[in-house]
Amino acid sequence: MEKTTTILGEGNFYQDIDISLILKEGSFIAGGRGTGKSTLGKWIAEKLLSCGVQVKVFDSSLTWVKNSSMPYTYRVKRFGNYLNYLPDISNVVFDLSRLTVSEIREFVNGVCAVDFQQQVELTDLGIEKPLVFIFEEVQNEVPTRSLKSNDYSELSRLICQGRNFQIGYVAICQKLQMVDSDLIEISGLRWWFKNEGDNTLRKIRNWLPKEYLWRIRDLKTGEAFKQFGTNVKLIKTKRFPTAIRPQRITFEKPKPIGVLEAIKRVFGGQKIEDRMPYLWSRRNTR
Repeated sequence: MEKTTTILGEGNFYQDIDISLILKEGSFIAGGRGTGKSTLGKWIAEKLLSCGVQVKVFDSSLTWVKNSSMPYTYRVKRFGNYLNYLPDISNVVFDLSRLTVSEIREFVNGVCAVDFQQQVELTDLGIEKPLVFIFEEVQNEVPTRSLKSNDYSELSRLICQGRNFQIGYVAICQKLQMVDSDLIEISGLRWWFKNEGDNTLRKIRNWLPKEYLWRIRDLKTGEAFKQFGTNVKLIKTKRFPTAIRPQRITFEKPKPIGVLEAIKRVFGGQKIEDRMPYLWSRRNTR
């Protein structure tokens, strides 16, 4: 019989939430609706934040917006040229509930591309500033056979190579049949919550040893099998405090500026006629 540990209860939850494994191996959490998978994700985020790790959450279900230890949430109201006015802030929940699925996927790929390059630069400078992405309802961002597609190249690079640049991820999935199997295979740390569907169990058996597979049906809410390699352990999570809610932040889209205003900013606020008298005189004599 496996030893049961209560996360954030009497047991030592630091032994169960291993930050180094999340950063080096990646983490995948699977379970049916209401089984406690998002609750575990929130406890993981709590641990990461307490250890100084940057955390960014992609949430299209409002699960993290309503209740999490993340300090900020930012609603992406529309797609457009989002990178021009995306808030440059760490430890934030991106509320993607207003976007279509295709917009969500393009948004996530864009953010991953920018942050990956930033982490590469930090690594080159020898600066340790680890970053973990949490994908809530990851089947929306990484659907079946997506990681082999050019449309998901930035996300694929982050998942496969991010560990070399202090980037980890936690993928939370409800519909196992709808997510790319390569993501599950790549993730070294896996958490299996209660699942009852025969098709789902047949897919899980590709990774979870047979002696644990058929016991997944009998798991209670908050219970899960934690798997790392051949090591499997039964854990139990507690409910996340409902009073904790992130603060919503808003950013206005910058107003477009004219060519002359842009040149003024380049010259540090000096009058354009002082730095470029010839051009200025020609403009005023026409």
